[in-house]
Amino acid sequence: MKSRYRIKIAHKLMMGFGIVLIISFLSNRWINNMLKENKLETKKISEIYSPVSDNLDGLKSLIYKSLLLTTKIEPNSGESFEYKELKYSSGVKYPELKDFLKSKSAELQPENKIKLNELLISTDLFFINQDELLNIISDTLSIVVKSKEQITEHLKIKEHIVDSISAICIVRMDTIQNRFKLITQETSKAMSKSFVNFSDRILYQAIVLFIMIILIASLTGASLIMPLNKIKDVIISIGNGVLPTSRFATGKDEIGKMGEAINILVDGLNEKADFAQDIGNENYDSKFIPLDDDDVLGNSLLTMRDNLAKASEEAELRRIENKQRGWSSQGLAKFSEILRKHSDNLESFSSITISELTNYLGAKVGGLYMLVEAADDEEAYLELVAFYAYDRQKFVEKKIGIGENLVGQCVLESETIYMTDIPDGYVHISSGLGKDSPKSLLIVPLKLNEEIYGVVELASFEDFQDYQIQFVEKIGESIASTIANIKINIQTSKLLEGSNEKSERLAKQEEESKKNIEQLKLAKEEILEREKENIAKHEKAIDEYLNRIKELENKVSEKEDIVARQKTEQRNEISAINNSAGTLAVDFDGRVMTVNSRYLKMAETGFSDIKGRYLHEFVEVSVASSDAYKKIWTELKFGKVYSGVFKYNFSGNEKWFYETYTPVKDVNGRFQKVMVIANDITSLEEAKRKVELNIDGIVK
Repeated sequence: MKSRYRIKIAHKLMMGFGIVLIISFLSNRWINNMLKENKLETKKISEIYSPVSDNLDGLKSLIYKSLLLTTKIEPNSGESFEYKELKYSSGVKYPELKDFLKSKSAELQPENKIKLNELLISTDLFFINQDELLNIISDTLSIVVKSKEQITEHLKIKEHIVDSISAICIVRMDTIQNRFKLITQETSKAMSKSFVNFSDRILYQAIVLFIMIILIASLTGASLIMPLNKIKDVIISIGNGVLPTSRFATGKDEIGKMGEAINILVDGLNEKADFAQDIGNENYDSKFIPLDDDDVLGNSLLTMRDNLAKASEEAELRRIENKQRGWSSQGLAKFSEILRKHSDNLESFSSITISELTNYLGAKVGGLYMLVEAADDEEAYLELVAFYAYDRQKFVEKKIGIGENLVGQCVLESETIYMTDIPDGYVHISSGLGKDSPKSLLIVPLKLNEEIYGVVELASFEDFQDYQIQFVEKIGESIASTIANIKINIQTSKLLEGSNEKSERLAKQEEESKKNIEQLKLAKEEILEREKENIAKHEKAIDEYLNRIKELENKVSEKEDIVARQKTEQRNEISAINNSAGTLAVDFDGRVMTVNSRYLKMAETGFSDIKGRYLHEFVEVSVASSDAYKKIWTELKFGKVYSGVFKYNFSGNEKWFYETYTPVKDVNGRFQKVMVIANDITSLEEAKRKVELNIDGIVK
């Protein structure tokens, strides 16, 4: 039998909210269209009609202002404030207003566009006639030869034309503004009406939505809210750490599926709690299977178990390492004290050191070999100087060559040798430690700064651990250092004996030296007396020489002061010239050698543009090729000074300079170059040219 179809929660919510959405969509569509229309009308008012109307007011004010300023201008008053304001209005302000109105005319209705274009034509005529009126007044200011009656008549005609055109402009502006005001009022009324409809529609929509929400809430409350509250209580309980004991009811809809999921969650949390408790009891072998590969909490618990197990192992290893480190530190302190107390006698030092070291390591036998340096008739070898658990008489005279058996091989390789599982009889054959057959054998070289001083050999029936081997190697450095110090002390004693013998010999030599010194003192006193007489003679000659030098220095100082003053005056004169006039140096062909900054500023050019060039390149061709200009340069070669006005063209800039050309001689008295001092008279020449043009105009 087929089960009856049940509507799911999502379907219920979709149906209810779907109806609400459809109603909201239709209402919002109508409201959106209304807002778009109102927005377009508002945009026209704010971006077209209002700005155009405001600029028309500005244009009207500009016309009134121009008429008022025109009446205030009087002939022969010069370029007065009123004259400048009228020029600014017609030349700057009016074009700005005109350009703005033209840019907005394309967006107006055809009829309003035509009216605005007619207005602009009228305002153009107004400002054209006003400019002509200003030209008439300007002509009177320029002293044009006309009768007073002609000027007055001409002014009256132009004033009448300007007044007429201004009246036409004002009327047309008022007409356009009235049209814009009417359009604005009509648009505002339509927008007010649409806003009233807009408010009513929003109210109706709110009422419908309120009713639909109440219906949806009442239909879904029984099937959704109550089960969700129960689920909420269970989740809050879980969040507080309390796991429910009862099972949650399941079903076919989403709420039922959520109940089933909560039952699975509670079961999983119970398993995880049991597993966590096992971990807390350090039962790291407890079994646990996560709900899924993505079970974050379960996998985290497994990771925690593994990490805690690893941390426990590492803690045990650290405990062992700390114990070994403490054993090594205690041993180092102990042997440092032994080495310090017994560092004055090699035999007692060796015996106590090897016995204490063997006992501290728990070894059975041990031996200390010392390296004996090579003599003239034999090679270096190792001598057994101390041992523990050996037959003393048997091994007192034991000697081992370098490279012989394991002990000699250790010295040759300068490395620690460690062997385990030693067969019977091997130690006796290879190392000389008796007939015992230990399980492990440790041979350590006594090294200090890579130099070998001996060997320590230890045998045990237990394996030596790594930390014990490292300990013996560290102790080996201390033993080597002590052996080296003992050897140095022995050598020092021998040297001290030899030093005492030398001291006695030196004492005898010192007595003889004292006698020789007394004789030398007497001879020295005689020599000093003779030197005093010679020094007195030389000092008198030196005083006379110094007085003469001082007189010469005074004369030189006076001359140097005179030269310094002359140089200062010369620098001041040059500085004054450079600050007040342009200067440049040229050769006798007119080629520029140097030029100061004042000249470059007057010429409005750069040094690179004129350096190495000839002055005649910057004057007119007719002047440069004239006989008079050539004559100037010919006379300069013979030392004649010349002054005059020259016209130059520097990089397109026309300049007039009043210049003085002065030939300058070198130290040998020959003419070397020409110094040019220039003053800029360009402004005077331009003023002179304007006066001449005005005179020509008056004459005509």
